[in-house]
Amino acid sequence: MYTGSLDIERKGLDTLLKAFHKLINSKNFCCELHLVGTGNDIDKIMTLIEKYQIKKNVVMAGEVNDIYSYLENCDVFVLASRREGMPNALLEAMSVGLPVISYNCDTGPREVIKNMHNGLLVAIEDEDALAKAMATLYIDGDLRQKLSANAKVYIKKYHSLNTMGEKYLAVMGIE
Repeated sequence: MYTGSLDIERKGLDTLLKAFHKLINSKNFCCELHLVGTGNDIDKIMTLIEKYQIKKNVVMAGEVNDIYSYLENCDVFVLASRREGMPNALLEAMSVGLPVISYNCDTGPREVIKNMHNGLLVAIEDEDALAKAMATLYIDGDLRQKLSANAKVYIKKYHSLNTMGEKYLAVMGIE
């Protein structure tokens, strides 16, 4: 599953679709990729889906009203961004205990994910590594459970309302 802007250049959806194509064709996995969001690149994304012949395996969900319910019904979250700030979609996925995979871009995901502890980080633009990470989580239920549990603990510890409120107050010099 992916949530966010459907922007190919920044969000790396071209590499995500190529990696997903490799996953389902090389390993014969029976799975779906849900793309949640909107953006200017929907037509380009549909062209790539056709090119990779993965139309029956990709769900274009558009905008959803209750993202948390949607996340809770998925198995893995993948973020293939070439660049990120603080990735809210990644934090949302982790908050419901989704195992997460992300490109290790310069900022954002690497500040949140501790590789093999609360998620998986792969080299940016490496579709083979991304496909391999997806395959690993598809196969390894124990690892999915470990990443899920640790993701929830991480969010509760570092991104709870109280923790974030205290950090904002400290930045503003109010303690």
